[in-house]
Amino acid sequence: MKRNIYIKGIGALLMSLCLFACKKETREIPYPFTQIKSFTVPVAGSDSLGIAIDNSTLTLYWPGTSALPDSITPVIKISDKATITPASGKKVALKDGLTYTVKAQDGTTVTYTLNVINNQAPPQFTSEQELEVYPYIELNLNGMMNYIIPDFDRTKVYLVDAAGKEIQLPLMNVSRIGITAYPDAADASVTLTPGKYKVKVISGDKKVTSQTAFVNIMEPFFKGAYIFNPGPAAWTGKRGTTITLPIRSCPENTPTRVMIDGRELEVVGPTADGTGVQVKIPADFELGNHYIFELRSFNATFEDEIAGYVRSFAPLTITD
Repeated sequence: MKRNIYIKGIGALLMSLCLFACKKETREIPYPFTQIKSFTVPVAGSDSLGIAIDNSTLTLYWPGTSALPDSITPVIKISDKATITPASGKKVALKDGLTYTVKAQDGTTVTYTLNVINNQAPPQFTSEQELEVYPYIELNLNGMMNYIIPDFDRTKVYLVDAAGKEIQLPLMNVSRIGITAYPDAADASVTLTPGKYKVKVISGDKKVTSQTAFVNIMEPFFKGAYIFNPGPAAWTGKRGTTITLPIRSCPENTPTRVMIDGRELEVVGPTADGTGVQVKIPADFELGNHYIFELRSFNATFEDEIAGYVRSFAPLTITD
């Protein structure tokens, strides 16, 4: 009986030693995998864009329906137990040559390079029918163009004189098939003189210049007054206070009504030097940035009320 107990005890000890030895020899081999399995780019107002992955090259085909952004925030899936730099969900500048490095668990690294292909069609003129434009009336190119990105920050329009000088205009409206601009120089130090001009349009990173000088700026009977901030700095104002908005071409015009983003403000009156208008900001006026100003004024020459409506390059920022 004692012998049997002894043998059983020895057997249990040997089994324990065997199990211990087996556990000691078991180890995890580090994963060597460095694959980018998927790379998608969320796009505002549409589905995410997928990127083509070919070995270590990532190719992004950007659709022509929207402007190429300055940055992206991709969502990236990679091999198990690997890491990627920059990380998934991190905002990065969008440019050719952007690199991502995947590091496997065993330390192996692979660098992927981004190739950006912009499928935006360049803007084009579908008509260059001659237009006679007076400085107080809009320059309307609607229906005369195509492939315009309807984004005020991405689209610009210039008149180009016979000497090749480019004069940027304030914008009033932008659509896929045209632009409406205010026929005056955005830069107040530049004078837009009567004469014939070509039109240059930049939309996204594409541009086009008309073949002919089809815009004929006429001698004005008078100049309309309007409010415009050429930037780069924003104007600022507080709720419940009176602020002064600079006016262009104000001396021969008496301000009567002012609207900001469609909301009418109380007009206190013109400044003493006639170069601005004082308005009261309501206590409940929407906070944030405002770009669109409409000014109604009585013109002494025309003897009637005229409207000046443009979108500024820089905003009026309303705060508490």
